[in-house]
Amino acid sequence: MDINETNQLLRQLSYTFDNLFLKRLTVESKIFPVNEYIMVACLNSYSKFYQQLKLVNEKISPEEIANKQKKLFTEITPLQIFDLQMFPLFGRTIYYCQHGNDPTCESFEKFQETQFILDFWRRLAKTYFGTGALTIEEMDGMAKTLPESDLKFIKQQLFTPEKQDLSKIKRASAQLEVYCFMDECEARMKISDHGPYAMENGELLVVREIVRLNDGKNPQWPWSNTKAVAPTTVIAFAFTLKDMNRVWFNDWGTLFTDPVDYSKNITSAAVLTREMGQIKALGVDELKLYEEFAQNALIELYRKMTKWSRAEKMKAGILVYNKNFDRFTSLIGITDQIDWDLTEEIERHEFKDLVNKRGKSVYAPLGWIFRGPRARKKNPTFFLREIEE
Repeated sequence: MDINETNQLLRQLSYTFDNLFLKRLTVESKIFPVNEYIMVACLNSYSKFYQQLKLVNEKISPEEIANKQKKLFTEITPLQIFDLQMFPLFGRTIYYCQHGNDPTCESFEKFQETQFILDFWRRLAKTYFGTGALTIEEMDGMAKTLPESDLKFIKQQLFTPEKQDLSKIKRASAQLEVYCFMDECEARMKISDHGPYAMENGELLVVREIVRLNDGKNPQWPWSNTKAVAPTTVIAFAFTLKDMNRVWFNDWGTLFTDPVDYSKNITSAAVLTREMGQIKALGVDELKLYEEFAQNALIELYRKMTKWSRAEKMKAGILVYNKNFDRFTSLIGITDQIDWDLTEEIERHEFKDLVNKRGKSVYAPLGWIFRGPRARKKNPTFFLREIEE
């Protein structure tokens, strides 16, 4: 990949990033310093991620990952694929802003690391989506990621729910979503919405997958080991919808619909899980155990997290953002070999400053990100590399 190709990708990804991240950075939290931990985590990713990705690339190609992991209950979701480039690129933007947007602040060797990351991501996304596109945005919000075999199985499990059954399904899904959001420090990396898949009668099928629920055997994070445990580690909710004006998704695996409330448009549903390696349907009454788990685990997490110091909350959020790459390292059994901590320099400076609510050098990029549309068009958020004459 030459500099022109790299710049073209940086420009394209800047546009997608702007549409996504401007909304994320305006999210206010009463518990976590979300903006702060995101920026420190991404700066850390810019510093360390190349070495981590290089270890993965030595054992497995992006094409092999895409071909093997495009399936129901995969941990390699469109969100994980998009974040693979977004975290280090946003960290790179922060680094540039810290150095006065000076194009000479980044060595050519460091730029080559960015090229390596972008090349790996491009090959992974292209194979995974199989359409020639690299982002869901390019596909006009279509996130059709399941193979035909999984789609066929889901369709076979669909049933027409009674009103009370639909209420139970929606309530369980909502409770699990809130639990997942809290367990990952107000991130939604456990959740992946995808579709819409066309049904034979013209209706649309949408699927929500939730992974890494705590079943008491292998909690994802140090704080995930709640007394409340889930019956299984994964669950999926599928719905068919009629008379929709539009159904679409973004690159973070979030569902959008027109009309926004599609409750009256649901014609059938299915709930699935995986147990002892086998995917199976769940009955509506079985959802009570998942709902109770989510409610009780959420209470435990809330009580635990609200007692944390600001530094502890930031460290937890940073770990979530940086260590979710273990979905890739676990494919080749090297997760325990990776140093997931902050670099010493970032811990001494940016992390410490933001814990103490200082850190002008880290907050400075917010001005760059929130600049006007004309400025963003002229100078993309992800700084282009100058081509030497």
